[in-house]
Amino acid sequence: MSAPRRSRLEIILDILKVIAGNGSLRPTHIMYKANITWETLKQNLSYLKQLNAINEIVEEDGTYFTATQIGLEVLAHYNRIADVLSEINVKSSLPYPNG
Repeated sequence: MSAPRRSRLEIILDILKVIAGNGSLRPTHIMYKANITWETLKQNLSYLKQLNAINEIVEEDGTYFTATQIGLEVLAHYNRIADVLSEINVKSSLPYPNG
C-alpha cells in the first residue's frame, strides 16, 4: 500500500521544517530529509527564495539554505492552524453527554 501523495503546500512546509530544524543545510540533505525528488526540491527552493522564506548561502564548500524570519513565521502560523484543527477534531470525536 502506498502512502498518499502530498500537496505542494505540504511539500513546501516539509522543506521549511527541515531547514528550520537543522539551521543550515545543503540541498541534497534537504532533499533526503524532506523525501522529495531533486526536481521538486529545485522548484520549491526557488519558490521559497522568491517569497524570502529562505536564504541561499554560497560558500567555498557548497551551497546552504537557512530559514528567514518570514519562513519561521510561516511555520509558526501553520503550527497554530494545525493545533486548532487538531483540537476541533478531538472535540468532535468526544461522545455526547447523556441527557
